Amino acid sequence: ISDEAFWDIMEITTAPVVASHSNSRAVCDHSRNLTDEMFLAICKTDGVVGINLCTDFLGENADLNTVCDHIFHFLSLDPDGKHIALGGDLDGCEKLPEGFTGVESYPDLADKLLLRGLSEDNLHDIYWNNALGVMKRCCI
Repeated sequence: ISDEAFWDIMEITTAPVVASHSNSRAVCDHSRNLTDEMFLAICKTDGVVGINLCTDFLGENADLNTVCDHIFHFLSLDPDGKHIALGGDLDGCEKLPEGFTGVESYPDLADKLLLRGLSEDNLHDIYWNNALGVMKRCCI
């Protein structure tokens, strides 16, 4: 949605917001990506942002390190990492980052995140707990 529509939603919502396929605009300046202020606003709702693996939203010459750059940027704003998840978009994009071919590559991304210093707990949160937590709070 547009930036204006995003802020309209944030003004009226009382529920956790999910941006299911969104990356960091600070890392890749694409209008579909979230500004730092948008990400922090989602955090305040106890919502979650799902990292999009479509290269259009990751940046030029995207690879697994680029995906990590988006995640670590959001972690710089949300050090506990409770508002970051996997968004994928594997069925909706034409090109994935180098080193990522499909769901079978999620372990490779996990290895890269761990090598770059992500804790096992944060990895489990990003891969599972954060999205499940929002679903539990909203749907169960």
